[in-house]
Amino acid sequence: MIGPVAGTKAYFDGLASVYDEEAAAVGWVANDALRGELAGIPAPASVLDLACGTGHTLAALRQVFPGARLVGVDVSPAMAAAARAAVAGTEVVVGDVTAVVDTWDRRFDLVTAVGGLEFVPDLPDVLAGMERLVRPGGHLIVTYEPLLDGPGAQGEAVTVTPAGHGAAITTFRWTPDMVAEALAGWTWVADHEVDAYQRDGVPVRYRLVHVRRPG
Repeated sequence: MIGPVAGTKAYFDGLASVYDEEAAAVGWVANDALRGELAGIPAPASVLDLACGTGHTLAALRQVFPGARLVGVDVSPAMAAAARAAVAGTEVVVGDVTAVVDTWDRRFDLVTAVGGLEFVPDLPDVLAGMERLVRPGGHLIVTYEPLLDGPGAQGEAVTVTPAGHGAAITTFRWTPDMVAEALAGWTWVADHEVDAYQRDGVPVRYRLVHVRRPG
């Protein structure tokens, strides 16, 4: 079985051509919560969207901030190509979120990640490193799958779902305390749960965190 990052890439490469239809079928509404957060911040000159998929979040960002320079990153070349075609004038880069956080020297007024961080194996470390991507005074808005009490997938810290051809999609979940510790030193703007979509008829809860880098 190939590793989590390679498995995620293989899974979404295979899903890219039907992803938008699948997202509509499961009632994907996570970007509605994002729009609520965007309404309260100054218009940014530059925005980075991590795990951009086929461009749903980039499209929302373009609608709210038509003058912003948008950059998207996704580990799947097929998903990145779809985003590039869907949102005109957007720079879309193929890359792993962890590598971007660790190596990029570019700075943005706003960094977003709506959906996708649940596939990052080391989310607290990635969040702790986000400061290098956000300009002082800039904003970071992300979602993650919280670890919830009770039965069901979100009661487990890690689940592995076979995706065929030796690949599997691995989902990681975290407690709010872990995320808060990783983002210590930021100014907290919002932190709340939202229903993101339906998984096997059950609502999937995301936790949306909006913080601002002091400065």
